[in-house]
Amino acid sequence: MPIRNIAIGHPQEATHPDALKAALAEFISTLIFVFAGEGSGMAFNKLTNNGATTPAGLVAASLAHGFGLFVAVSVGATSPAVM
Repeated sequence: MPIRNIAIGHPQEATHPDALKAALAEFISTLIFVFAGEGSGMAFNKLTNNGATTPAGLVAASLAHGFGLFVAVSVGATSPAVM
């Protein structure tokens, strides 16, 4: 197979059902990651009266992003498009 087919591919690949499923799984994973991290920061800020920049707020944000990333990777890895 020539290297140009590997690097660029064919236009038909963009509308393949597996590619669409993988794109949807990636989109959902990104939404989970972003909203888990940012939502926890906003909630912590609201609960602690603007304490999001304290060390405890930074730890809470990092834990939320870590858990969000874990869930996002789990969703992406178990999607039928990957298997």
